[in-house]
Amino acid sequence: DTNGWKVGEKYAAIPCAYYWTNKEADKWTGNEAAEAESETASYTVTCIKSEDCGVNTVTKSLVLDTGTDLRIFFACEPDVSLTSAKLDNGTDLPMERAKDGRWIVTVRNISAHLLGETQNITIVTSKGGTVHMQLSALSWVHSALTYESWKDDETVRNAAASIWRYAKAAETYKRKHS
Repeated sequence: DTNGWKVGEKYAAIPCAYYWTNKEADKWTGNEAAEAESETASYTVTCIKSEDCGVNTVTKSLVLDTGTDLRIFFACEPDVSLTSAKLDNGTDLPMERAKDGRWIVTVRNISAHLLGETQNITIVTSKGGTVHMQLSALSWVHSALTYESWKDDETVRNAAASIWRYAKAAETYKRKHS
C-alpha cells in the first residue's frame, strides 16, 4: 500500500517513505512555509567527492516508522562499491545494496529533538575515493520546499510541514524539560 504515493521507476517519484494521512491540519499556514524554507536553508546537503571516487549521484530520503532514519543513496560506477560509512564520531553506519544497484547508507533512530542536527558522514569507495557529506534529517524538508519538481506537490509540501512542526515542537519540549 503506497498511501497515496505514486510509485515511479525513479526514487525522485517517492520523496519520502512513510505512512501518511493527509489532513487539513497538516497544511502550511500563513508565512509558515517561507519561515520553514528560510530556517531549513542551513540544512542543505554539502557533498564533497574526491576525484574519481566512483560515485555518480547522491540522493536522500527520510523513513518515519517507529524512529526516524535518514537514508542516503549512492549511485556508483558499475564496478565500484562502498567499503565504509562513518559518522565523524567514528560510528559505523549500516550499508546495503538496493535492488536497483545503488548503495544505501542509513543513519538510524534520530531523536525528534535532533532532526535538525548536522550529521557529518564520510564514505569510502572501493576505488579508494571518499565522499564527505554534511546533512540533517531536515535536509529533506528543505528539498521538499525548494526542488522544482516538488514545489507544487501539495502532498509533499504538507508532509514537510508536519515534519518541520514536529521537529520544532520536539526542540521546544527538550529545551523546556532539560
